[in-house]
This record gives sequence, C-alpha cells and structure tokens, in this order.
Amino acid sequence: MSDVPKVFAGAPQGGGDRRIWLMAGAGTLLAAVFVLWLFSRSPAPPQAAVRSRPVPMVGLTRLDSGTTDEEVREQAELFDPTPLFLPTRWNVQPQRLSMGVARESGTAFAAFDPKLLFDKDALALRFPAVVATPARPVEALAVGTSPRPLLGLGRVDRTVDPLAARGALAEVSAAGTGEPVLAQALPGAAAPAGDWAPLEFLVAVNAMGLIGPPQLTHSSGNEAVDGYFRAFLAENFRLGARLRPGVFRVCIGP
Repeated sequence: MSDVPKVFAGAPQGGGDRRIWLMAGAGTLLAAVFVLWLFSRSPAPPQAAVRSRPVPMVGLTRLDSGTTDEEVREQAELFDPTPLFLPTRWNVQPQRLSMGVARESGTAFAAFDPKLLFDKDALALRFPAVVATPARPVEALAVGTSPRPLLGLGRVDRTVDPLAARGALAEVSAAGTGEPVLAQALPGAAAPAGDWAPLEFLVAVNAMGLIGPPQLTHSSGNEAVDGYFRAFLAENFRLGARLRPGVFRVCIGP
C-alpha cells in the first residue's frame, strides 16, 4: 500500500499545469484554422490592362529616314521657330513667281495697254486769260471784269439754312454737385425788347413742385427781363414738374 501514493505523485497536479495545456491547445487550433484559410482562398483573376485612348490632335509629323533633300528643306522651314511677323523671304520678296512676271517696280502690268484720257502729242488744256497783277494789294478788291474777283480762293458759296428763332435757353444743374440735369430751349419765351445778359436763379423743389418763386442770384442787368423769366419758369414752363426734389441752379441765356 505504500507504493500507491508514489505512482500518483508523478501526474500533473494543480491549476497552473492545466492552464498551460489549455493555452497550447488553443494556439494549435488557431494555427490549424489559419493554415486551412490560406489554402481555401483562391487567387483573384488578373485584370486586363486598361489602355487610355489617344487624344485626337492636329500637328506636324517629322519625316522618316530616306527622304530627299527637298523634303528635308521643306521640313526645316515648317519647324522654323522664327515668328511670322519678322521679315522672311516668304513675306518680303516672293521667290516663286512665274517667268512672265517682271520683278522691277512699275513693269508688272507691261502686258496691258494703257488707257489714256489725253493725247500725249496734242495735250489741250484750257486755261483762263492772264490777269495783270495790280500794283497795290487794295486794287485786287476792286470789281473789274468779274463781279466776284476773289471767288475760288478757298471760299465757295453754300446755301445755309437760317437758325430757328428761340426766346432763351435754360440750363439746370444740381446746386451741390454741379451735375447737369436739364438743358432745353424755352418754347414761347419772349423776353422784353433790348439787350440783356445771362441771368441765374436758385430754385428749391419738393414732391409738390417749386417751393416758392425762383430766387434771383445773378441779374441780367434788366429788371424787366429778370421779372419776366421768374414768372415764366414758375407759371409757363412749370419747372417744378420737370425736376426731382432738391436744390438747383437755373442759368438762362439768350
């Protein structure tokens, strides 16, 4: 009976040995699964190479070997980097003209007969009679055989239409900026007789029209003319209905 404990004493005992065996078994199982996964995976089929389509373009193609000297020369001229606006034998002096065309200036149309308007041998031109030069310049203004002796000296008679009569011209500009707003002839304006200088008014306009009568800032030198245009702008011309709200300078001239 004393030998039985000795036999069981060599067997693995305790939780530490059991844990080692479990980890070894799990590692072996994972290695086996990994090997089976490698053998079960099939290789992917090779993909065909995608070729890019060439972009269509227009250009010059160099000649191959075995070309003639004339072809080589023409190829060099085509690939010449000289700008086209510089003088070349193509745009300055043509070289490939036909044999019947002369190169001297003035002889290109030698084959065509001229069409003359006057005879070379009997050229008949009618000149006016010779006029004696006056002794003094003032005598040239005297009326002689011709009633208009100076006609033709850079002056000709033209029919000129008379200008339309107008009473006055009004120019309206903004008082603050000087921006032109209105420039119009005053229809029906008939200023009192006599000479008068340009005059100027200052007007204020709101949405209803003029704010009071125009204020005279520069007189024409004639009180009758000043009073006439002050009333004409407000009553006849209705300046307030033609302008936007603001302050304006009104200049009136003949």
